[in-house]
Amino acid sequence: MVDRQLSAWRLYGALRAHRSDWGGSILIHRGVDDLGSALAVAANLCGAVCLSVEADPAQARVAMRGGYCDFLVNTLDEALRTMKNEVRKRRPLTVVLEGNTSAILKEIGERGVYPQLLVTRSAEDAIPAERTENLVHLLESGETVAAQPGWIPCRLTAGSNADLRFAEQATAGLITDGDARRGWVVGAPKFFRREQPPRRYLWLTEQERDAMTAVLPAGVTIEPLSHPAS
Repeated sequence: MVDRQLSAWRLYGALRAHRSDWGGSILIHRGVDDLGSALAVAANLCGAVCLSVEADPAQARVAMRGGYCDFLVNTLDEALRTMKNEVRKRRPLTVVLEGNTSAILKEIGERGVYPQLLVTRSAEDAIPAERTENLVHLLESGETVAAQPGWIPCRLTAGSNADLRFAEQATAGLITDGDARRGWVVGAPKFFRREQPPRRYLWLTEQERDAMTAVLPAGVTIEPLSHPAS
Protein backbone atom coordinates (compact mmCIF):
# COMPACT_ATOMS: atom_id res chain seq x y z
CA MET A 1 0.00 0.00 0.00
CA VAL A 2 1.31 3.44 -0.93
CA ASP A 3 2.01 5.81 1.96
CA ARG A 4 0.50 8.89 0.35
CA GLN A 5 2.07 11.30 2.84
CA LEU A 6 5.54 9.82 2.35
CA SER A 7 5.14 10.09 -1.42
CA ALA A 8 3.88 13.68 -1.19
CA TRP A 9 6.81 14.60 1.07
CA ARG A 10 9.34 13.18 -1.36
CA LEU A 11 7.63 14.82 -4.34
CA TYR A 12 7.55 18.15 -2.51
CA GLY A 13 11.29 17.86 -2.05
CA ALA A 14 11.80 17.03 -5.72
CA LEU A 15 9.65 19.95 -6.89
CA ARG A 16 11.41 22.41 -4.59
CA ALA A 17 14.74 21.16 -5.90
CA HIS A 18 13.58 21.92 -9.47
CA ARG A 19 12.21 25.38 -8.75
CA SER A 20 12.35 27.53 -5.61
CA ASP A 21 9.26 29.60 -6.49
CA TRP A 22 6.26 27.87 -8.08
CA GLY A 23 3.90 30.84 -7.78
CA GLY A 24 2.14 31.46 -11.10
CA SER A 25 3.39 28.14 -12.52
CA ILE A 26 1.31 25.34 -14.04
CA LEU A 27 1.96 21.64 -13.45
CA ILE A 28 0.03 19.07 -15.49
CA HIS A 29 -0.12 15.32 -14.89
CA ARG A 30 -2.33 12.29 -15.44
CA GLY A 31 -4.18 10.38 -12.73
CA VAL A 32 -5.28 10.98 -9.14
CA ASP A 33 -4.61 7.53 -7.73
CA ASP A 34 -2.42 7.41 -4.59
CA LEU A 35 0.71 8.68 -6.38
CA GLY A 36 -1.20 11.19 -8.49
CA SER A 37 -2.94 12.60 -5.42
CA ALA A 38 0.40 12.81 -3.63
CA LEU A 39 1.80 14.81 -6.55
CA ALA A 40 -1.21 17.14 -6.49
CA VAL A 41 -0.64 17.79 -2.77
CA ALA A 42 3.08 18.41 -3.30
CA ALA A 43 2.38 20.84 -6.14
CA ASN A 44 -0.18 22.70 -4.03
CA LEU A 45 2.22 23.05 -1.09
CA CYS A 46 4.91 24.35 -3.45
CA GLY A 47 2.49 27.05 -4.64
CA ALA A 48 1.73 25.75 -8.15
CA VAL A 49 -1.52 25.54 -10.06
CA CYS A 50 -1.95 21.83 -10.75
CA LEU A 51 -4.14 20.25 -13.44
CA SER A 52 -4.74 16.53 -12.91
CA VAL A 53 -6.36 14.65 -15.80
CA GLU A 54 -8.32 11.58 -14.65
CA ALA A 55 -10.22 9.06 -16.79
CA ASP A 56 -11.96 7.23 -13.94
CA PRO A 57 -14.96 9.17 -12.53
CA ALA A 58 -14.90 7.14 -9.30
CA GLN A 59 -11.20 7.91 -8.73
CA ALA A 60 -11.82 11.60 -9.41
CA ARG A 61 -14.57 11.65 -6.78
CA VAL A 62 -12.31 9.90 -4.26
CA ALA A 63 -9.69 12.64 -4.76
CA MET A 64 -12.33 15.32 -4.30
CA ARG A 65 -13.81 13.76 -1.15
CA GLY A 66 -10.34 13.22 0.27
CA GLY A 67 -9.55 16.92 -0.06
CA TYR A 68 -6.72 16.38 -2.53
CA CYS A 69 -8.20 18.75 -5.10
CA ASP A 70 -10.10 22.04 -5.03
CA PHE A 71 -12.30 21.64 -8.12
CA LEU A 72 -13.60 18.75 -10.23
CA VAL A 73 -14.55 19.75 -13.80
CA ASN A 74 -15.61 18.03 -17.02
CA THR A 75 -14.16 20.18 -19.81
CA LEU A 76 -10.81 21.77 -20.55
CA ASP A 77 -12.53 25.16 -20.91
CA GLU A 78 -13.84 24.88 -17.34
CA ALA A 79 -10.40 23.88 -16.10
CA LEU A 80 -8.62 26.76 -17.82
CA ARG A 81 -11.17 29.31 -16.58
CA THR A 82 -10.75 28.03 -13.04
CA MET A 83 -6.96 28.10 -13.26
CA LYS A 84 -6.54 31.47 -14.99
CA ASN A 85 -7.04 33.82 -12.03
CA GLU A 86 -4.98 31.70 -9.66
CA VAL A 87 -2.05 31.67 -12.08
CA ARG A 88 -2.31 35.45 -12.40
CA LYS A 89 -2.53 35.89 -8.62
CA ARG A 90 0.25 33.34 -8.03
CA ARG A 91 -1.95 31.27 -5.72
CA PRO A 92 -1.94 27.46 -5.48
CA LEU A 93 -4.88 25.50 -6.85
CA THR A 94 -5.57 21.89 -7.80
CA VAL A 95 -8.10 21.08 -10.52
CA VAL A 96 -9.09 17.56 -11.56
CA LEU A 97 -10.35 17.30 -15.13
CA GLU A 98 -12.40 14.16 -15.70
CA GLY A 99 -12.32 12.61 -19.17
CA ASN A 100 -10.32 10.68 -21.75
CA THR A 101 -6.73 11.42 -20.74
CA SER A 102 -5.13 10.94 -24.17
CA ALA A 103 -7.71 13.16 -25.87
CA ILE A 104 -7.44 15.86 -23.19
CA LEU A 105 -3.64 15.93 -23.28
CA LYS A 106 -3.77 16.15 -27.07
CA GLU A 107 -6.20 19.08 -26.82
CA ILE A 108 -3.98 20.80 -24.26
CA GLY A 109 -1.08 20.62 -26.69
CA GLU A 110 -3.17 21.79 -29.64
CA ARG A 111 -4.45 24.80 -27.69
CA GLY A 112 -0.97 25.94 -26.77
CA VAL A 113 -1.24 25.47 -23.00
CA TYR A 114 2.40 25.45 -21.98
CA PRO A 115 2.99 24.17 -18.43
CA GLN A 116 6.16 24.85 -16.49
CA LEU A 117 6.24 21.14 -15.65
CA LEU A 118 4.59 18.11 -17.27
CA VAL A 119 4.81 14.96 -15.15
CA THR A 120 4.38 11.90 -17.37
CA ARG A 121 3.57 8.25 -16.79
CA SER A 122 4.12 7.10 -20.38
CA ALA A 123 5.40 8.39 -23.70
CA GLU A 124 1.78 9.03 -24.70
CA ASP A 125 1.54 11.81 -22.11
CA ALA A 126 4.02 14.05 -23.93
CA ILE A 127 2.91 17.60 -24.73
CA PRO A 128 5.01 20.76 -25.15
CA ALA A 129 6.25 21.90 -21.74
CA GLU A 130 9.07 23.92 -20.24
CA ARG A 131 10.23 20.77 -18.45
CA THR A 132 9.10 17.14 -18.51
CA GLU A 133 9.66 14.57 -15.76
CA ASN A 134 8.51 10.98 -15.36
CA LEU A 135 6.50 10.52 -12.14
CA VAL A 136 8.49 7.53 -10.91
CA HIS A 137 11.80 9.27 -11.58
CA LEU A 138 10.52 12.41 -9.85
CA LEU A 139 9.49 10.35 -6.82
CA GLU A 140 12.88 8.65 -6.70
CA SER A 141 14.66 12.01 -6.82
CA GLY A 142 12.73 13.24 -3.77
CA GLU A 143 15.78 12.99 -1.55
CA THR A 144 17.40 15.90 -3.39
CA VAL A 145 16.09 18.55 -1.02
CA ALA A 146 17.61 16.56 1.84
CA ALA A 147 21.00 17.03 0.19
CA GLN A 148 21.04 20.46 1.83
CA PRO A 149 23.89 20.43 4.36
CA GLY A 150 22.73 19.13 7.71
CA TRP A 151 19.14 18.26 6.78
CA ILE A 152 18.17 14.86 8.19
CA PRO A 153 15.09 13.03 6.83
CA CYS A 154 12.96 12.11 9.85
CA ARG A 155 9.66 10.50 10.73
CA LEU A 156 7.79 12.03 13.67
CA THR A 157 5.23 9.66 15.19
CA ALA A 158 2.70 10.68 17.85
CA GLY A 159 0.50 8.70 20.20
CA SER A 160 -2.50 10.92 19.52
CA ASN A 161 -3.70 13.62 17.15
CA ALA A 162 -3.39 16.16 19.97
CA ASP A 163 0.28 15.27 20.44
CA LEU A 164 0.82 15.56 16.69
CA ARG A 165 -0.73 19.04 16.63
CA PHE A 166 1.61 20.09 19.46
CA ALA A 167 4.58 18.74 17.51
CA GLU A 168 3.45 20.53 14.34
CA GLN A 169 3.28 23.84 16.20
CA ALA A 170 6.75 23.28 17.62
CA THR A 171 8.11 22.50 14.15
CA ALA A 172 6.49 25.58 12.63
CA GLY A 173 8.18 27.69 15.30
CA LEU A 174 11.60 26.37 14.31
CA ILE A 175 11.30 26.50 10.52
CA THR A 176 10.64 30.09 9.52
CA ASP A 177 9.44 31.91 6.40
CA GLY A 178 11.87 31.68 3.49
CA ASP A 179 13.02 28.17 4.40
CA ALA A 180 12.39 25.64 1.60
CA ARG A 181 10.78 23.29 4.13
CA ARG A 182 8.25 25.85 5.37
CA GLY A 183 5.55 25.09 2.79
CA TRP A 184 5.50 21.45 3.80
CA VAL A 185 5.61 22.10 7.54
CA VAL A 186 2.64 24.48 7.59
CA GLY A 187 0.64 22.91 4.75
CA ALA A 188 0.88 19.15 5.23
CA PRO A 189 -1.45 19.05 8.27
CA LYS A 190 -4.35 20.19 6.07
CA PHE A 191 -4.06 17.07 3.91
CA PHE A 192 -2.84 14.42 6.35
CA ARG A 193 -4.59 15.20 9.63
CA ARG A 194 -6.53 11.92 9.85
CA GLU A 195 -3.81 9.42 9.03
CA GLN A 196 -3.09 6.61 11.47
CA PRO A 197 -0.79 6.34 13.20
CA PRO A 198 -0.50 10.14 13.55
CA ARG A 199 2.80 11.02 11.88
CA ARG A 200 4.67 13.62 9.92
CA TYR A 201 7.69 13.29 7.64
CA LEU A 202 10.19 16.13 8.01
CA TRP A 203 13.67 17.35 7.23
CA LEU A 204 15.37 18.57 10.42
CA THR A 205 18.87 19.61 11.34
CA GLU A 206 20.44 17.87 14.30
CA GLN A 207 19.99 21.03 16.36
CA GLU A 208 16.31 21.29 15.40
CA ARG A 209 15.74 17.65 16.22
CA ASP A 210 17.32 18.11 19.66
CA ALA A 211 15.23 21.22 20.29
CA MET A 212 12.06 19.35 19.31
CA THR A 213 12.91 16.35 21.47
CA ALA A 214 13.35 18.60 24.50
CA VAL A 215 9.79 19.97 24.34
CA LEU A 216 7.72 17.14 22.87
CA PRO A 217 5.28 15.05 24.93
CA ALA A 218 6.43 11.59 25.99
CA GLY A 219 4.24 9.94 23.35
CA VAL A 220 6.04 11.58 20.42
CA THR A 221 9.15 10.09 18.83
CA ILE A 222 11.46 11.40 16.10
CA GLU A 223 13.46 8.82 14.21
CA PRO A 224 15.89 9.50 11.36
CA LEU A 225 15.23 7.78 8.05
CA SER A 226 18.26 6.23 6.43
CA HIS A 227 16.62 7.08 3.07
CA PRO A 228 13.36 8.88 2.28
CA ALA A 229 11.94 5.64 0.90
CA SER A 230 12.31 3.87 4.26
